[in-house]
Amino acid sequence: MGLWHPVVAENGAVINFPVDLVIFEGWCVASQAMTDAELQDPVNALEASADTDGRWRTYVNDKLGTEYVPLFAAQPFFMVAG
Repeated sequence: MGLWHPVVAENGAVINFPVDLVIFEGWCVASQAMTDAELQDPVNALEASADTDGRWRTYVNDKLGTEYVPLFAAQPFFMVAG
C-alpha cells in the first residue's frame, strides 16, 4: 500500500495495518436518524416532488438509525468540508 492508494474490497474490508486517515464520501456522514414526526413533511422541492410518500426519506433514516450507527461511532472525530 502506498500513499493515496484506496483499499477496496467486496463485502467490506479488513485492514490489518495502522491508518492515519480514513476519508468517507457522502452527504450523510455522521448524520443521525430523525424522529417519525420530523420525516412527515418534505424539507425541499425534490422531496416534495420525487418522494411524495416518504419512502426514500424513511429508507435513508432507517439506515442512519441502524447500520450506520456503529460505523459513525467508531470514528474518533469527523471533519466536514463544505
